[in-house]
Amino acid sequence: MKNISRKGVLFIEFNRNTLKILMIMKLTTFFLLISIISIAAEGYSQSARLNLSLHNASIQELFHEIENQSEFNFFYKDDQIDVNRTVNIEADNSLVGEVLNQVFADSDVSYTVVEKVIVITPKKQAQNIQVTGTVSFASTGETLPGVTVLVKGTETGTITGMDGKYSIEVPDVNAVLVFSYVGYITQEIGINGRSVVDVILEESYEALDEVVIVGYGTQKKVNLTGAVGVAKGEVLENRSIANVGEGLQGIIPNLNVTVRNGDPAQAVDFNIRGYESINGGYPLVLVDGVPMDMNKLNPNDIESISVLKDASAAAIYGARAAFGVILVETKKGTVGKVNVNLSSQWSMAKPIFNMDVVTDPYEFVLARNQASQRTLSSDEFDADMIAGTKAWSENPETAPEWGVLNGELRFYGYNDYQNQIMTDWAPTQQHDLSISGGNVGVIIVT
Repeated sequence: MKNISRKGVLFIEFNRNTLKILMIMKLTTFFLLISIISIAAEGYSQSARLNLSLHNASIQELFHEIENQSEFNFFYKDDQIDVNRTVNIEADNSLVGEVLNQVFADSDVSYTVVEKVIVITPKKQAQNIQVTGTVSFASTGETLPGVTVLVKGTETGTITGMDGKYSIEVPDVNAVLVFSYVGYITQEIGINGRSVVDVILEESYEALDEVVIVGYGTQKKVNLTGAVGVAKGEVLENRSIANVGEGLQGIIPNLNVTVRNGDPAQAVDFNIRGYESINGGYPLVLVDGVPMDMNKLNPNDIESISVLKDASAAAIYGARAAFGVILVETKKGTVGKVNVNLSSQWSMAKPIFNMDVVTDPYEFVLARNQASQRTLSSDEFDADMIAGTKAWSENPETAPEWGVLNGELRFYGYNDYQNQIMTDWAPTQQHDLSISGGNVGVIIVT
């Protein structure tokens, strides 16, 4: 630093090191003041005491009472916080944090104390975590397509693509993924915060010793060369289903099950590997060697289901197997003690919605006549029907609801048939009783 005097004016020249020291002093002073203010504010939040006795008071009234007894101010958005919710608070010389913890316990609201301002915000919702990876063979290291990947304890799942890769969303970092594939050992792997989980599946030699029903009888899986999917009858026992087809959804790979509508009596459609002709096509279904509709079977009577997927089935069943074959084996009696099994299901059904129908009979008759004129060039309803519905529509209290023309009974009114036919709740019960057993001479199964 140098002192330079020119014409009575003193100039001070600072070098670079001196300026740096002055800047450090200014910043130190600034941060020291901020720390003192923060400590003072934090000290107030730890020292301010409240005495409250509120019953059936709204959150907004609670905020006002706290502001009256302290120097705190609340900051929140009306569209995010329900300030009209009522609470009961008894506080005797309590800290503000203790009061707010009691108010917002088990709620989706959190708070933050910033100096003497309390900010009320909704809690942040947990976001799903994206997990990816590749599934491969243990023996060859090649990728494995079609592997089922499920989040344990949920119905969230996916399958690996042709390159063996998968992508799935999990709810938290401690979720467990279940990897399963026919003929391989099922693995459960925790992600433990990872975003990439690669899996190597090993063959299940126990599964290879299972007996599979094929066209000419039975074979062990280890000796199979064709593409066969198998499902045991146990997978259908614990599922709430209206027919066998619904129970097979997602059970056998490459077996596509399509439910046409919500009618429980409506049969479902089967398709194997998407193969069809231009005129459609369905797989051949054989129950104990006899062609029949599988949906007419009781799911509890099924022992196993085998699906022949490739062209080798045509060597046995000919052209009828062009779109695959589904072989169903029913349960048979065994030698031993008599076993009696009873299973019961009870459920309640409720209509989702009613159709938005035309409730004015006069408007309905005119609309049907207009449509009939455009398609058939004639009216569907005659002049008497039009006059009768018009009279009832204008004055339903006094106009006749029924009429007779040429010995024919006619209805001119509206009977609100949907609400009269459909009930609010419809109970459904299903009871299955089976008896099996016997000795060498007599075997029973019913």
